[in-house]
Amino acid sequence: MIELLFVYGSLRRRGSAHELMKGARFQGSALLRGYTLAVLEGYPAALPCRPEADCAVEGELYTVPYWLLPGLDRYEGPLYERRLLPVEHGGREIRAWVYVARGSAAAWGPLLARWRSRRRGDPKTKEGGWGYSRR
Repeated sequence: MIELLFVYGSLRRRGSAHELMKGARFQGSALLRGYTLAVLEGYPAALPCRPEADCAVEGELYTVPYWLLPGLDRYEGPLYERRLLPVEHGGREIRAWVYVARGSAAAWGPLLARWRSRRRGDPKTKEGGWGYSRR
């Protein structure tokens, strides 16, 4: 069985873990609305944004064989969960698997504040890095 997978961080084409996507086929750019990108412990993480905020995460869409997903689940580990979410691709909305941060933005708030205070000046934490997009 073939599944759709939206990626926005280390699994992207130039990402540090893209080799784990062997067997996946790139379909093009895509957009995950209703989420914002944060950097948690040095890794990009999609977090739901406030309902009144207009935010989105830019990423890539792949077709992947179903057997590839358990290995990606192990790679993403306990900080992420795989959810079937709507993404925009090619002018239409489709459903794809997306690894999002486990828990809420509020739960990650203190960790983010500490991490950002140590990493000031790192281009990965600024808007425009890791596929962050504000609409």
